[in-house]
Amino acid sequence: MLFVHFCAAGLSTKLFHNWQIHTKKGWVTQSRAGFALNGGRYGGYRVYTFKSNIAAGDWHVSIETEEGKTLAIHAFTVEVAQQSLAKPVEKIVQYF
Repeated sequence: MLFVHFCAAGLSTKLFHNWQIHTKKGWVTQSRAGFALNGGRYGGYRVYTFKSNIAAGDWHVSIETEEGKTLAIHAFTVEVAQQSLAKPVEKIVQYF
């Protein structure tokens, strides 16, 4: 997944991508990746994080500040797809 962050010139902060899956207990954090942003530009920043061996289910990745404020949430669903004569593969089937 690629997320574009827009920020003002001169901004210096740290953001986090918080990967969460929905379970019977609610949203559960699976990983949290942080990165620094410095400056700013008209086109925004293009940053990404990725997760290996992602489980099937409803997911979202929230973009958060150091102070814990949520800037955006990207939600998607992962399903296991069956391929003939091959092991099952995981793919994103819905993005909203």
